[in-house]
Amino acid sequence: MVARSTIRPADWSVTTLGSDNAVATAAKAAVAETQHYLTSVVASFDESAVALLTIADGVATRFQIHVFDSEVVTFDAAMGSFLRGDPITASLAAGGSGIAGSVTITGYSD
Repeated sequence: MVARSTIRPADWSVTTLGSDNAVATAAKAAVAETQHYLTSVVASFDESAVALLTIADGVATRFQIHVFDSEVVTFDAAMGSFLRGDPITASLAAGGSGIAGSVTITGYSD
């Protein structure tokens, strides 16, 4: 994980609303010669549920946390992709039958 000690203001946000019993993934797409940095992640379910939230840089897992109904994760130092040109994603595992999840990632890019 690449971290910056000073977080600058976010200039993008990506939200995804999942469907019934499906993984919800918010992704900042890869851009050539650009590095993405996360400043926060918000994950929640529309009903009571518990599932794993995974933040990944391309295919490499960088951070995981269990979400109990809802979770806000902020970073004291922005979490960045290892390499320029890599995407960064946050995926919330399915919450169960009749339950939909949502994920929002916020950050900036250099």
